[in-house]
Amino acid sequence: MSLEILGNLVVIAVNLIVGGRLLALGVERRARPELLLGAALSFDGIEWVFWLLGVYTPLAGTPLGGWLVIACRTGIFIYMALLLEFVRTVFRPDRRSARVFARCVAITIATGLSVGTYLGDSMGFASGRIWVWLELGGAGTALGWCFLEAAGHYLKMRRRVPLGLTEPVVANRMLLWSCYAGLGMISQTTYMAATAVAGVEGSYPFIFDGIMSASSSFGSMLIWLAFFPPLVYLRWLSRKYAAASAR
Repeated sequence: MSLEILGNLVVIAVNLIVGGRLLALGVERRARPELLLGAALSFDGIEWVFWLLGVYTPLAGTPLGGWLVIACRTGIFIYMALLLEFVRTVFRPDRRSARVFARCVAITIATGLSVGTYLGDSMGFASGRIWVWLELGGAGTALGWCFLEAAGHYLKMRRRVPLGLTEPVVANRMLLWSCYAGLGMISQTTYMAATAVAGVEGSYPFIFDGIMSASSSFGSMLIWLAFFPPLVYLRWLSRKYAAASAR
């Protein structure tokens, strides 16, 4: 088994497990943020399944393989749309401009995906066409917004922890979430580069998938630590912030 496939499997497993647990919490608490994020991560896990089947199995290069990749891209769109709504709900709940921005980015991704699919570009590798970059650029924009909001809130929370105004685990969760979004941006940028190469050379450069799967796998583990940290991690976190406060 290649490292790329192993990384894909890790992303699938972690996203589906964490997404499922967040969905269960959202239903139990009737909490919109947990429902949105749980659904987003679940769809992210599902779209990786379609990618794995459409690119790494004998179905690759067949009409069915092409439809699996379209299903993957559709899953990415749903994931991004839910992620945008999650970021808006958590960080900018009362800002109409944030709502408009989230809707515009989602529409941009959907437009690129729809036009490309209608015109027969099932793999999304027609890098000389604007629709490809609408789809990929929109996804990068969504992750970038997520990173900026989370990183900005973490910097504020970090200053409040020594004063007892913010719980260390909450501040750390924001840090991990911003790192997750940053790694997502790396993965998305790598995929955009791979798409550009595929459009020129006519074949997908699988070496790029190693970077994508590594960054996505690490990001998935950070999400696990952020929302369902093990006791040993919580103890380490408490000791870390206690030592920092004592200085």
